[in-house]
Amino acid sequence: MPTQRQITETYWSVCWWGFVPYPCRKTRTVTKWCYDFSYFTYDYHYVYTNYRGCEYNNLYSWRQWELSLSSGASTLYFVTKCYDTQRPRTGPCTPDTAIARAREVLGERLVGRTNEGSDEAR
Repeated sequence: MPTQRQITETYWSVCWWGFVPYPCRKTRTVTKWCYDFSYFTYDYHYVYTNYRGCEYNNLYSWRQWELSLSSGASTLYFVTKCYDTQRPRTGPCTPDTAIARAREVLGERLVGRTNEGSDEAR
């Protein structure tokens, strides 16, 4: 389930030195809804992007209208994303896809970590 967290974010603004404006970065603390996704997929379609993420067996999906001027898709695994508002829950999911991908990527390193304390690993 999503949790509300205090996030410090930076943004660009206009600062003044006397009567001279110049660009500067500022920070502010805001409250956002954060999700710990086991996998997060986004695919661009030139003027909109479809997002899908699985968090604790809950699937969240939404479409955002944004200009990207490209198409393609990508998946991130075990990532935290934070938003101003809650994302719509669209059904159940399983983190099996993310776990299988982690095993594929980590391979022997994952197995080695589980045996570090045993006599067989020495």
